[in-house]
Amino acid sequence: MGGAGPGALGVRPPRLNRSVGRTRSEITVRRCFGFGRNLHRCGREGPWILFCQDHRRQPLGWLSFIVFTAFAGSLGIYQFFFTPHQAQQELAVPSPHSFDIHDPRVRFVQGYDLKKEAGARLETGKCPDEPCFRFEVRRLRLEDNPPTVHVTLSGAWDGNRMMEWRGLGFGIPVKPGCGLALVSRQFDMRFEIQEDRVSFLRAWVAILDGTGTEPHAVISPLACPS
Repeated sequence: MGGAGPGALGVRPPRLNRSVGRTRSEITVRRCFGFGRNLHRCGREGPWILFCQDHRRQPLGWLSFIVFTAFAGSLGIYQFFFTPHQAQQELAVPSPHSFDIHDPRVRFVQGYDLKKEAGARLETGKCPDEPCFRFEVRRLRLEDNPPTVHVTLSGAWDGNRMMEWRGLGFGIPVKPGCGLALVSRQFDMRFEIQEDRVSFLRAWVAILDGTGTEPHAVISPLACPS
């Protein structure tokens, strides 16, 4: 008898190259989302969900980085926007020498940057109504010891009106605590050098309830701290 052919008995033999078990189409194969040391995509393929065995801990590192970065940023934003501005100012700058910020007679107080150049101006109060105080730098004498700034004072107080910038002239030592004091029946005023900077004079300007007894305002220099 001749040899029976492969299909002689009506039975088809199995294919020799058929995989044993599940085929690739029956297994969900995914690429790993992890990164190697050179920050390149891992690229391995396998039956895992997102990460291969070597990179399965990477999500924890990413989560820790995001959490701590967000926490640090939120803390900085909170400190900047929600810390009371007055408390920040009191911690950052020294208190004035010629008046107490918390004095109930204080109607208005603020720190200003005044340019160290002729013609620089500063205006405070309820200008052009009373009280109104205007300062203008007329001249700087940096060769003096200590240096001196010459300013003019004008404005409106106790029924007096000098709204032109060229008012009463005064020389003030450029030294913290030095300045001018105005005393009148309705309003007192303090102009005090807070600090000397390269391009600016930082100065306090305060308006207080009047303590004067004279019919006219009295203006005098502040006693500079020793």
